[in-house]
Amino acid sequence: MRVATDRKGKVQEIQWDRELDEMSREKAVAEAQRDLKARFKSKSEKLKAKPVFKSARERQAEKYEQAPELPTTAPAPPKDSKVAMEEFLDDLLG
Repeated sequence: MRVATDRKGKVQEIQWDRELDEMSREKAVAEAQRDLKARFKSKSEKLKAKPVFKSARERQAEKYEQAPELPTTAPAPPKDSKVAMEEFLDDLLG
């Protein structure tokens, strides 16, 4: 027997039998399944928003390095002797 109180404050006695016990267990199982589904659904939404692991394409892109630019074939403009001397002295002192 189980005592139940309704909204108006009246006390009722419920005869507890195997059928009610089975229904109670089924209800608990259904609630647990619903909770699990909700938890997995929210977890999958998080994973869709931000991937945990990098994709193969991103990992491959990290392996490549940008090569420096090749030297140009155009000759450098001739420098004034004074400018060349200043650069030489700057390199020597610097």
